Amino acid sequence: MYHYNRGLVRSRLNEVDQAIESYNTALLKLDENLTDYKYQALFNLGICYRRKGLIDKSIASLKQAVVIKADKAAAHNNLALSLFEKKLYEEALMHYTKALSFEPTSVHYNNRGLANYHFERYEDAKHDFDRALERDPSDPTIYFNRGNVFLHWKPVQDFSAAHQDYDQALQLAPNNPKVWHSKGLAFQGEAENLFLQSHQYDHPLNEKAIKMYSQALKLQDNFISSRFHLGLMYHRINQFQEALKCFSKVLEKISDDKTIYIARGAVYQDMENHLLAIKDFDESVRIDESQSEGYYRRGLSKYRTMRYHEAVEDFRMAK
Repeated sequence: MYHYNRGLVRSRLNEVDQAIESYNTALLKLDENLTDYKYQALFNLGICYRRKGLIDKSIASLKQAVVIKADKAAAHNNLALSLFEKKLYEEALMHYTKALSFEPTSVHYNNRGLANYHFERYEDAKHDFDRALERDPSDPTIYFNRGNVFLHWKPVQDFSAAHQDYDQALQLAPNNPKVWHSKGLAFQGEAENLFLQSHQYDHPLNEKAIKMYSQALKLQDNFISSRFHLGLMYHRINQFQEALKCFSKVLEKISDDKTIYIARGAVYQDMENHLLAIKDFDESVRIDESQSEGYYRRGLSKYRTMRYHEAVEDFRMAK
């Protein structure tokens, strides 16, 4: 009991390594009949292992806890969290469902909703988030998660419903950059849909997306995805220098992503700076020789600089 209680204190003090040591020592010494304490030690140990990123050990400890107390919702929920982190999604979904069978709380519905969302089972995910909000209508995370369902659920995709959920999340948590970013994605998606219908970009929608991404970056300057999408939006409204700044700043953090080189090369291409465009497309092809867009765009720039034989070769590779 001394080692068990010491583990509790160490965990509270964020001394995770020492907590793990204490719980393991307690488990070696605990009488087999003290099942409540053995369960709790294994449960706490599993959480500590996950905090340290030791996911395999976390899963092993939490599975032992579940064997001892199969009716504990918290054990199934935490085991599912570790399984999800290990990308064992189907098994995670099963344990989220078990947790719900014992305690149908908003947290457990939200967690299972995230698992269903990952599988693109959007109808099931929406159902889970609806049930979660019925139990806790003041949780901004659930509104954010349901908004993401509306954003990505094709062909049911509902930008208006997504915006409503994001707005509700922002009322409750206005300083969450992820919500501002997703709201930007919704405006960007609306603009792209309008383009498919009319072949014209709607500048007000693009500018709204820019405003959302800018706010996300104001709250979190290293939000790389927002910086990248901000660059795409600036390119779309022909603010080429701003787009180049965004992509170059992203490349300072991520220098091995073909998509970013292609995006920056496309800006240079529209600026008729084909030498720099070709240089970026060269990088994209170096990173991934099996993708077609880098070859195709490089071929266009070579064609426009009258390097016809090389252009033909790039188009052939793209094809």
